[in-house]
Amino acid sequence: EENLKLDGNVTARGGNAVYNTTSGGGSGGSVQIVTTKLLGSGHVNVNGGNGTIINSGGGSAGRVSISFWKSEDISLYPEMAREWKGTIIRKGGMGEDLGGMGSEGTLYTTKCQAGYSGAFCEECDIGWFKADYSYLPC
Repeated sequence: EENLKLDGNVTARGGNAVYNTTSGGGSGGSVQIVTTKLLGSGHVNVNGGNGTIINSGGGSAGRVSISFWKSEDISLYPEMAREWKGTIIRKGGMGEDLGGMGSEGTLYTTKCQAGYSGAFCEECDIGWFKADYSYLPC
């Protein structure tokens, strides 16, 4: 069994623009996690970098992909991530003056069975339901 205990920080942030130039912020990178079980309370950060003072835009955030390996039983997905209490941060960088803010990053996870949704296939809240195997929310 290949567990991942993530208690630290995993970062693939974009760099900030060079001060006093027209360069924009850099885009966030990608982080892919493939494990049979995710534990710990660490953080994953793929934020975009900030622009400079001369009308430059912020960089878009990157992508985080989390896949649970060696499980064909999709009902086990909530259990595989239940012990991870960390955060995933994927915000676009700030633009300056007339420069726009970078776009929010993306999160890719496995599809969830009926009655479950979210990044870690958590059970739908009471009063909500999802009837199919998909990425859709409850």
